[in-house]
Amino acid sequence: MWDVGLASMFKERDNKGKTGPCIGLVMNVTPLKISILNGEVTLQGEHLYMADNLILKQGDEVFIIPTESEQTFFITNKAKKVGG
Repeated sequence: MWDVGLASMFKERDNKGKTGPCIGLVMNVTPLKISILNGEVTLQGEHLYMADNLILKQGDEVFIIPTESEQTFFITNKAKKVGG
């Protein structure tokens, strides 16, 4: 049955879920670094696009939308939790 276990491990490795729209935390402004997925991933400036008029500061929460390839991410706006 070792082969079933091995196949299961390959399947789990190869079927990582896609990252959908999420909330990111601005860790640093210059250079820009944003943490997503509870700190598992840090996005840096070369992978990010944002509106020209968006002003960020450390500690801000922002909306992040990945491209299909998950190599480029769009910062669309600041986020604010409602009610708690």
